[in-house]
Amino acid sequence: MKFREKIVQYIEEADLPSAPASVMVAVSGGADSVALLHTLMKLGYKVQAAHCNFLLRGSESERDEIFVRNLANEWNIPIHVQRFQTRQFAQNEGVSIEMAARQLRYAWFEQLRQKEKFEWIAVAHHLDDSIETLLINLVRGTGIRGMTGIKPKQGRIIRPFLCVFRSEIEKYLTAQRISFLVDSTNLENNYVRNRFRNKVIPLLEEINPGVRTSLAKNIQHFRAAEKIYDVYIGKLREHFLSDKSVSIDIDGERLIQAPAPETLLFEWIGEWGFTFTQCCNVIQSLRKKQSGRRFQAVQSREKSVICRNNAGGLFPRKKDSLVRLVVDRGNVHIDTIDVHPPVLSSVPEMLHGDGAGLLGIQILDRMPDRLERNPMEAYFDLESLQLPLTVRRWQAGDVLFPFGMMGRRKKVSDLLIDAKVSVFNKERQLVILSGEDIVWVVGLRSDERYRVSEKTAHVLKIFVKSEKRFE
Repeated sequence: MKFREKIVQYIEEADLPSAPASVMVAVSGGADSVALLHTLMKLGYKVQAAHCNFLLRGSESERDEIFVRNLANEWNIPIHVQRFQTRQFAQNEGVSIEMAARQLRYAWFEQLRQKEKFEWIAVAHHLDDSIETLLINLVRGTGIRGMTGIKPKQGRIIRPFLCVFRSEIEKYLTAQRISFLVDSTNLENNYVRNRFRNKVIPLLEEINPGVRTSLAKNIQHFRAAEKIYDVYIGKLREHFLSDKSVSIDIDGERLIQAPAPETLLFEWIGEWGFTFTQCCNVIQSLRKKQSGRRFQAVQSREKSVICRNNAGGLFPRKKDSLVRLVVDRGNVHIDTIDVHPPVLSSVPEMLHGDGAGLLGIQILDRMPDRLERNPMEAYFDLESLQLPLTVRRWQAGDVLFPFGMMGRRKKVSDLLIDAKVSVFNKERQLVILSGEDIVWVVGLRSDERYRVSEKTAHVLKIFVKSEKRFE
């Protein structure tokens, strides 16, 4: 089957918009995006090109912008270019460069789509990208949704190339005599995805030369299983949940009798920001007939606007809701209590007490891809914490459940002895508390119960500003 025919067939199967729909095409200058722009143009779509210059690769970034401008002019396609102060944005928002680029890119795409009155935004993810996503999710830990690869349609974002491999795309460009650029960072192994692409998958191909095809078929099977799973989850929801105008009630006594109640609960309330760990704790409270236990989550929804920060850079604005869950007499009650939660709006207010000034914090969307061992920083599941956190000197009788000890409790005094902390430094040892629980013996060990998991919505990073002062 010819390349374009394969794309047309996939567009029909995945229920993507057909020509002559208006599509804003994200074009970086690489093989994938150049082929996508050319293919949609030839299939009769109304297209415009959008190029992001993240100013991260010096002269190479300038080269890419010039190439895309010239290509669009050659093909007589309207072109839009936006330059971003990506490093500044990442620093201001406390996120990785990758996450910063992603947030900036998609916020601008949506703004541009609305401005130009276009229906869709097309990005050039292909089968290899989807396979890499599957493997990354498996390694990090995932449920069935993480095994379905990249979705062909999310909101106004469409991905018509998820039926073809990178090799097919390059063959198409060669046949059409179309040039493209190579991003030198794709050849480096500094990022997780690149390590899977350049190291892990080639090793798997030594075991099974057809591993890419096998994994692509598995993604199709997982997507089919997900559809069945969603139908089952939805039918059970109707029997267990009672939706009211401003709240939701769940029959907890019936829920704990159902198969995998923790998973059911997470599927129902995870979209509101609750983590899987929190759902496990809710089920535990129901089984122990504990009444009055409270949980909270932050539900973030990225608005389709971008604003300017103090540095003049563009950034997406988020709208947050604080959602409260209460276990009460065998039932679960959920409602929204604040549309502008202080938990994410005022970072300095999240720590108080003796020694708080020695510490700094950042809120991240996920754990950094490259994480060096540093005892002077710790990462926690933000939504599992009771804020604000308290900082104080350790006291006799303090205990925690150290990370890596499989849920076993340990006295802080024993932890200090094991670490051979001097008598002088023991007197100055700081601990951080969430409610009554110690979550971090600063510089030594964090608590297992508040660790970051694959279901974590927001990560709280706490770090020592000055190790010299801390000593």
